[in-house]
Amino acid sequence: MRANVRCGIIAVLCFVGCNRPDSDLFGADGTPLHPTTSGGTGSVSPLAGSSSTDAGTGVNTGADMANIGGTTTTDPTPTAGTSSIAGSAPLEQGGNAGSSNPDPVGNGGMPDGAAGSPDPKPVEPVCGNGKLEEGEECDDAGHAGQDGCDASCKVVCSQHGQATLESEDHHCYAGYDQFDFTSAQQDCLKRGAHLATISSAAENEIARKLTNNGKWLGGYENVSQAMPGTGAYEWLTGEPFTYTNWAPEEPNRLDTHCGGTFGTHCYEHCIAILGDGTWADRRCETPDGYVCEWDPAGTKP
Repeated sequence: MRANVRCGIIAVLCFVGCNRPDSDLFGADGTPLHPTTSGGTGSVSPLAGSSSTDAGTGVNTGADMANIGGTTTTDPTPTAGTSSIAGSAPLEQGGNAGSSNPDPVGNGGMPDGAAGSPDPKPVEPVCGNGKLEEGEECDDAGHAGQDGCDASCKVVCSQHGQATLESEDHHCYAGYDQFDFTSAQQDCLKRGAHLATISSAAENEIARKLTNNGKWLGGYENVSQAMPGTGAYEWLTGEPFTYTNWAPEEPNRLDTHCGGTFGTHCYEHCIAILGDGTWADRRCETPDGYVCEWDPAGTKP
């Protein structure tokens, strides 16, 4: 009796299981729900947007791909259950994968000047190289003669004569007698100097100390002595003619009869400094005293 009951129950259960509705096993489009494909010791579950490889399946996967609504997309960020491309190198901090631009300064990719490198030391002046550098009063390239510059690159104006005066910028000045303007310049050049050129009140005061009645300076009007017209005043050295200290009613370009068969006239076109420090124009061929000026030895770099 009991055996018959058990057999009846089993038969009922088998009937129910075998007659399960299709909707529980298939979707509306007839696609099987949650199928599982066996392969080796693992399984592949085609979930949307991911693929995975289990050991022993023999299936190789790359970047995750998903076909959504007919559009193929690539998931750039690996997630759990996905595999990264084999053999790819990890990104280094501050760099780019596959970058072929090495760090040229060796400071970890920092821009120039950001690595904290110390400032370069200032260049020390080299006494004896002939260049007038900062910290030197003169530089005669080791010349052994008396040129107003000693072995330590210091100006020594007394080498040009005991009465020679020195300015704050280490120029030397001395006064002499007597030549006309052209001959005075030639004599200064023979001494290694030039007729004095004045660019400041302090320099003018030095020239005044060397003058009793009058002495030539290195300034002239760029016209012929026989021309009554006016020209532009210049310095023989070519430096800018900016500072002046003319006496009242000077320059007057006075017309003077200077002789000759046809009664030649001469005009005042050269500058002389007077005993009070003011300037006057005079006839360039007239003999007078003159002030020579020595520039510091050496050339500016």
